Amino acid sequence: MQKHAQFNKPARRFYWINLNTIVLGFLFFFAFGIAGYALILPLLGFSGPIHSRLAALPAVYFYFHTVGGACALMLAPFQLLKPSRQKRHKVRGYVYVISVVVSGIGGVYIAQDAYGGLPSVFALSLLAFMWLASTFIGIYKAIFKQPEAHQKWMIRSVALTFAAITLRLISPILYEFFDLYTAQQIIYWSCWLINLTIAEYYIRQHLSNIQDV
Repeated sequence: MQKHAQFNKPARRFYWINLNTIVLGFLFFFAFGIAGYALILPLLGFSGPIHSRLAALPAVYFYFHTVGGACALMLAPFQLLKPSRQKRHKVRGYVYVISVVVSGIGGVYIAQDAYGGLPSVFALSLLAFMWLASTFIGIYKAIFKQPEAHQKWMIRSVALTFAAITLRLISPILYEFFDLYTAQQIIYWSCWLINLTIAEYYIRQHLSNIQDV
């Protein structure tokens, strides 16, 4: 039994290393792809009821949200790598926080005119506030030398950042089964609830011994 256990331990470790590599590769690919799309969207032109509502908003809030969000999205996968392998982790972290603040401020304003009525407005407003709150708590933990708690809160923040990815992935599926109005309501809730659920599961499975103090 001891030999069997010794054999399985490296095998499990190899499995998780490969799984983590695949997940990180997936996140890097979609993070940079979606960030690039967000940045060139104004050049492509706005069409349809959703994009036309964005075009009607004050440009400053739109660019706050898209440019800040694109920067946060591109930085987030790097922050998931082990800090011991990144000498610039702290610098990227502060740039990430600034990007979240800028995008979050724009997001709060944009959410008030979200397509899908009050459910969509509430979903996106809650997302923006939780994104800002988890990021602020995460940086607070880092400043006061609580690295383990900092890690937990930044995992939540990054999960909410990746709502931009989940939104794009689930949208085509839901459009096949629901009208646009209903689909957007479901999308705006699901895109961050799915991510936050996965983040909390990961925290409970791997970081459950860390206290939020």
